[in-house]
Amino acid sequence: GQRFDLPRLLGKSTHHAAAVYAWQNGEGMDALLGQALADSGKVAEVGGALAELHGQSGSSLPELSASDLARQLPEHARVIAWLSPSCTDRAHTLAAHLAVRLRNAPTAAGALHGDFYAKQVLFDGTRLVFLDLDSASRGPGWVDLANFIAHLELDVIRERYPADTARAVSEALVEGYARVSPPGRDLDLSSPVAAALFAQAPHLFRSRVENWSEKLSRLLDRVSELAHTPGRVPRAHSAVAAVPTACAPQPTPAVQAESALADPDPAMPTLRSALDTVGMEARFRRMPGLSAELEGHTLVSAVVRRHKAGRRALIEYRFEADEGLGAFSWLGKVRAKSGRDWSDRVSRALRAAGLAEPSCVAVPEAMGTLSDLNLELQRRVAGDAVTRLLLWPEAPALAARCAEAISRLHASRVVVPRSHTVADEWRVLEERLERLETSHPHHASRVARLRRACAELAEAIPAAQPTLIHRDFYPDQVLVDGRRLWLLDLDFCTMGDPCVDHGNFLAHLTEWSLRTLGRADALRACEAAYREAALKSVGPGGAFRLEVYQTLSLARHVQLCTQFPERREWLPFLLELCEQRLSRPVRTLCC
Repeated sequence: GQRFDLPRLLGKSTHHAAAVYAWQNGEGMDALLGQALADSGKVAEVGGALAELHGQSGSSLPELSASDLARQLPEHARVIAWLSPSCTDRAHTLAAHLAVRLRNAPTAAGALHGDFYAKQVLFDGTRLVFLDLDSASRGPGWVDLANFIAHLELDVIRERYPADTARAVSEALVEGYARVSPPGRDLDLSSPVAAALFAQAPHLFRSRVENWSEKLSRLLDRVSELAHTPGRVPRAHSAVAAVPTACAPQPTPAVQAESALADPDPAMPTLRSALDTVGMEARFRRMPGLSAELEGHTLVSAVVRRHKAGRRALIEYRFEADEGLGAFSWLGKVRAKSGRDWSDRVSRALRAAGLAEPSCVAVPEAMGTLSDLNLELQRRVAGDAVTRLLLWPEAPALAARCAEAISRLHASRVVVPRSHTVADEWRVLEERLERLETSHPHHASRVARLRRACAELAEAIPAAQPTLIHRDFYPDQVLVDGRRLWLLDLDFCTMGDPCVDHGNFLAHLTEWSLRTLGRADALRACEAAYREAALKSVGPGGAFRLEVYQTLSLARHVQLCTQFPERREWLPFLLELCEQRLSRPVRTLCC
């Protein structure tokens, strides 16, 4: 006989959008999960009953495809970003990664419950009842399985069950399902479970879970772990999942400042002083031109936003009005090396050349420097980093705007007393590839061939009229603030070939596409739009130089990915991509 029952419909009213069902006695599966339920075989019974439901055609039900679920992920990411701004970048990156995984998932379809988890299952003596089919649809069976397991994962994060219980229940469910489902069905559930868990993230806030923001960070850790660990049943939570990450809730400004003071960077002895709010406010008020702006405001916090040990730190200084509204922030960059006020001078020159409000392309206003602290100040500006917007339908048009924006910097006629030549570009790349040969001997022969091919390519680059260039231009260096684009981080500005910037931006698009979306050409529309806009400023003769610099930048990423643990798996893929680009004759690269 049939392994499950459904509540009996007594009546319905279309006018009132209501339905009435017969009362069902029994005990909810959710109430039994804390017991030794997996050993009783009842979970396996649920899995078998679910497989039987999926075996029905459901031809009259609305269709639900993997692509439909993938399209919902960016919206979930936006909600997570709104709830916890510090998680924004990570949420959008995970959404993009999971979207690709879901689109590649099996598509065999049957009847679905649509919102299947333990609370929707009732044990009534010897009968099994499925409740609440409001979301019933037709689609791939892994949707229900993944949703059930994702709810278990969420309950582990909420500390309702231990991880071992969740895994035991998941294994029993999938085992019971596999006994009844047609043979040969792919039950690799890690990515679908990751996507379903990602969709559950806002419930931590909505359900008023204690310490919800810390648990949201743990949830994203678990989503990332699941998305990169294929398996029939997701393995239990690792110890890593409980460690706070970069998107964990920030401590209060005072606590964060104190923590930095208590554990200073020995290579940056001025950092302690730069985080002293009382001392820094007094110094800011003595700086030329700043006393009027600070009138009626108090420096309330100094928070380290980024810290690269031994090199630099970025501090946000927040000022609040003594009466009423009017808060604002400055950003201060502290460096280990002294004598660097380069971005301050370049920023002032570019703003004087027209890259300032109300222009649609601008650089942030420099607020001054404190040489004894190796500190440069600038006004904090609003906007979204372009990287966050690369999956939006408007992304190709935005990419073209980025090319036009950096071309405005190139055309500014600002001149600085340093330069970056082809030889300099090659020297940087050669050093990185030589380090890669040494650190990864199993790739040494391929890297050596790559190095020789890149040397030949660099020698083929024709001379170009130097202009001011950014020299570290990529999507994260551009903020979108409505119609205005802000160009950030002018530390490396120098005189050089504009195609250095264009090639670097395109290389970052390709690398991000490969690493995040699983395909190097997934953002080809963005690349094409950017390239077309860039060529309008560099002219037809720049097409070859642009493509060469893109290839050299991609080759640099082969070594760069080894510096980040989460990117190391992409080394062979980037290496292969560079080999493919370099397999063509040099003069056909732009074709």
